[in-house]
Amino acid sequence: MVLEEMVAHQARAYMDARDATRDALNQLRRTMPWQSGDGPVEASDLELEECQDHWRTQYSELFEVVDTSGESARRAFVR
Repeated sequence: MVLEEMVAHQARAYMDARDATRDALNQLRRTMPWQSGDGPVEASDLELEECQDHWRTQYSELFEVVDTSGESARRAFVR
């Protein structure tokens, strides 16, 4: 009986961690439109530059980038 109780305790801890991992991966996938499908999340998909490149491409279709002077850029950065 003690053996089965110890196994159940470890199994419960495993299931809690597994469920938390699954939920975290699902949340991560919702923020990663550049990673398609339900396939595995690859390490390269997790790079910050991958995220920035994706959104830079998406937003560049909406906005025109206008070069500004250093002072204008500084004021925009402060805002």
